[in-house]
Amino acid sequence: MRYIIFLCAFFMTMNTAFLFAADDVRIFVNEVTDNRSTGYSSGCNVKLSFFGDIIESARGIKSIQLKKAIDNTGRDIKCSKDKIGYEKKRDDENKIEVPVNLKNPSRNATAIKELSGVAELYIPKRDRDSIVRIKNFMKHLGEPIVSPILKNSKIEVIIFTKEEYEEYKRKKEEEAKDKEAEQIKEGLSEAFEGFFGGFFGGSTDEKNSLVFLINDPEERFLEFSFLDSEGEQIKTEGCTWTSDYRKYNFSELPPDDAELLIYISTPKSIKKVEFKLTDITLP
Repeated sequence: MRYIIFLCAFFMTMNTAFLFAADDVRIFVNEVTDNRSTGYSSGCNVKLSFFGDIIESARGIKSIQLKKAIDNTGRDIKCSKDKIGYEKKRDDENKIEVPVNLKNPSRNATAIKELSGVAELYIPKRDRDSIVRIKNFMKHLGEPIVSPILKNSKIEVIIFTKEEYEEYKRKKEEEAKDKEAEQIKEGLSEAFEGFFGGFFGGSTDEKNSLVFLINDPEERFLEFSFLDSEGEQIKTEGCTWTSDYRKYNFSELPPDDAELLIYISTPKSIKKVEFKLTDITLP
């Protein structure tokens, strides 16, 4: 079910616009930065905050698909990449903040006339299949995680320590026999070596890091979390990622009886919210 929100802007002296909505979602703009130049850091950024009763039960925003972004001179400032990826709600907050990157407005522009799109709220409690629970996951490193839900969602996950990765790479190299396979092998090797070379070593203790290789052609995977045998959250000491990888650092590796939670989007867990923000003052 879609909820259409029409928002009116009230501006403060510091270029902060509060935007109110009916129903169970409210949005306000709490920051606008604008660097109208031709340099590397040029562009405009609008930070949106989502509030409301439904936000309290949401885990994050899966994506925002922008429909329109124009300044008050009529210039289209929507970037070519008009889809914004997953933003998780912080554990200690009842809001979700999403940065929206835009092109340079016209030098004569004083406001963003319209910023509109569709936000997909991720509410996993609406569908039990949106959280895949893997018990004793540390006993299955180096092999694809077996789960009917992941299989049906066309998601494959393999977890590596550095040692498991080295063995995995060695086996792949042995399988590369012909020229085409050799090219595939070199591509895999470069990708993995770049990832592990950059993220293993240095100030990070390699033996306390895990890397997750993710194959997710339908872009349904969202995040991982970790629980001990008592159901308590296992804290991480940072996460580094690319589109296909996640690397988590721990003070010590999770125990063998730890549980892995894999959060994925399903039709039931997503609530679409259409929004239209107008007359956002530029700094």
